[in-house]
Amino acid sequence: MITPDQIRAARALKGWSQTELANRANVAVPSIANIELGKQKPSAQMLDKIYEAFLLAGIVFTKNGVEKRSFDERITTFSQEDFPGQNLYLSVLEDVYLTLKDLPEVERIWYVFVPIDEISPPAVVEQIRKIRSAGIQIRNIVNEDDTYLMGDFDEYRLIPKNLFVNSISMVYGTKFAMTLDSSFEKPEPGAVIIINDENAANAQRGVFEVLWQTLPKPEKSTAREKY
Repeated sequence: MITPDQIRAARALKGWSQTELANRANVAVPSIANIELGKQKPSAQMLDKIYEAFLLAGIVFTKNGVEKRSFDERITTFSQEDFPGQNLYLSVLEDVYLTLKDLPEVERIWYVFVPIDEISPPAVVEQIRKIRSAGIQIRNIVNEDDTYLMGDFDEYRLIPKNLFVNSISMVYGTKFAMTLDSSFEKPEPGAVIIINDENAANAQRGVFEVLWQTLPKPEKSTAREKY
């Protein structure tokens, strides 16, 4: 379990204010202040959110304190070993929301190769609704056989099934992310890689745009609910 001293040290290492950490961890600012002062005993869920926010930013907690990851800071990886039993895709979706929500409208576009909407658990559906509520445009490239489409047809393009891979990849802002070790039988990813590099993101965005402009839109949906 991380300590108040480690939280303060991690903030200092990143140059974050308490407000910045609170926004990234999706907790109240007074909670961060009170935790660091030892006035509030945080729940395990709140500590997980704080831990996750730092992990996504390249900070790891050690027995002796905190440290930055030794590899390229533009690359963040985390796995089920970091968050046992959690759906790592939710962590990526929260990063999509935080990265895009305050950008100019023309830049608030989330490009994503996505598996079937039908297998998305309720928590993922709610997180996508949160993303949409921030005015973020979504461009989904899905398997041509997928008819369970919870968004508007304009938000989808159909890729031939022989070219579709059931591994989520996406571009948002200056970031390119992908999931590993997922399948139709086990959609929750075993690991996630996020590359925060403008050139890498723009290269992947270009590929998405070519596909977006050439692939067909869907014409039917069997979805029982909408985002």
